Parts: sequence; structure tokens; C-alpha cells
Amino acid sequence: KRLAIMTPWPDMQTGIANYIYKLVPYLLKYFDIDIYADSMEKLKNYENKPVAIYQLNDYKHDKYDYTLYEIGNNVEFHKKIYDVFEKYTGIADIHDFMLTPFFFLSYFKNQKELYKELLYSAYGVDSDNIYEESIRIKNHA
Repeated sequence: KRLAIMTPWPDMQTGIANYIYKLVPYLLKYFDIDIYADSMEKLKNYENKPVAIYQLNDYKHDKYDYTLYEIGNNVEFHKKIYDVFEKYTGIADIHDFMLTPFFFLSYFKNQKELYKELLYSAYGVDSDNIYEESIRIKNHA
């Protein structure tokens, strides 16, 4: 079976890149794997097994039996992966308990009132705390 993995990859400074780098040797026992990443200039070669690495924009969903999307809160590493996920079905491996800061930074940064309304409809009275946490994360991003 052929598996495409949309993921950050070492030397991108994210724990998810290290996680998937260590997971790939085990998956290779069951799949032929191609890696798709956003930033080719930051990619480390994978010396141990034959894994092809491609630019995320080159993904052709009909070539694969399965697609695995590695998604976390870091907009720099996951926004384009999420954009592909919205277009094509697959398995999403969500690495963060709550992705609201990701959506705030990706989609609602200029629509704060809409974001507050959506948070309130999902979380009720706790939405103010979540909004403040999103602002704190945005200011440190």
C-alpha cells in the first residue's frame, strides 16, 4: 500500500517533525511512503530507508491508498498541511489538545469578533479564557 504523509520534517524546528521522523521506519514495514513537506530547503535527508520527499504542492491524492496529515498548533508548519487536508480525505493525527490558537492565527486574525462568537458558541463562558490564551500565543508567535 502507498502512504503519503503531510508533515514537518527535520530540520524544521518542531517536535512533530522529530516524532514522524522516528515513526517512519516502523511504518515502512507496511507501506511504501512518500513524505510531503512545505519547505524543501529545510529538509534533512532520510539516510536509513528509501523515503522520497516532495514539496507539499506536488501532492497527487490519486497516487495513494492512504494519506496521513500531521497537524499541530504551529501555523508556520501546519497551515499548508491543513489546507491540503481540507481538499482531500485522509487520516488527521492531531498533536495538540486544542487547535483554537491555530485557527485564530490562520483564519481569524483580522476577524476577532467573529472568532469570539465562534468560541462562545463552542465553549460558552470559558470562551473568554480561550480567547485570551489565543492572544497570548499570537503575541509570542
